[in-house]
Amino acid sequence: MQKNNVQQIQLRENKLKKLSLSYYVNVQDTDIALLFLSPTLNPIKYFHQLKSICIDRNYTLVVPTQIGNTQDTELCIDNVLNVVKDVKDRFNVKKIYISGLSGGGRTAAIIGCTWPNLFQRIITICGTHPITPFMNTKDIIDSKVTIHTVTGSKDKLRKECKFLHEYCFNILPNVTSYHEIQNLGHEIPNDVDLNKLF
Repeated sequence: MQKNNVQQIQLRENKLKKLSLSYYVNVQDTDIALLFLSPTLNPIKYFHQLKSICIDRNYTLVVPTQIGNTQDTELCIDNVLNVVKDVKDRFNVKKIYISGLSGGGRTAAIIGCTWPNLFQRIITICGTHPITPFMNTKDIIDSKVTIHTVTGSKDKLRKECKFLHEYCFNILPNVTSYHEIQNLGHEIPNDVDLNKLF
């Protein structure tokens, strides 16, 4: 596959709903991938927002379809795990950072904290709702994954994000961090701020 070229990889139809599961990928010459979960079913807008920083950092960018807020959580989890397996097999990726915005950030936190051995870093951006039932504390400590909660001073869900971080910090103080970006709303930060996180 040609490097630095946007491709859409078709995986399969979902079992529960006849929707096509695919992902957008921008392959780099690296063994690190950023897996970004969108709050919408059509994530191409977020793919283009993150593409330049991933090129700068030499990360392969992977953005799955069919992960939006309107999808069933179990279906989203199943889709993401299938994408993770395919990306590792197809592109020889060794390290995956999982991230997402809003409901995608929540899903990233759920998956990352349930299967921490699959990831090196969990980055929730304006990720909502506590993930208390999904914490796999022993495996998180053993895996050395780090958990980063990102929100903005103007994020409508800033309090929920802070609660998520405080819960994680109380259990896992050595692997969690909280970043509140000034003047950021419920959105992806600019490249300067993202550079500090990725």
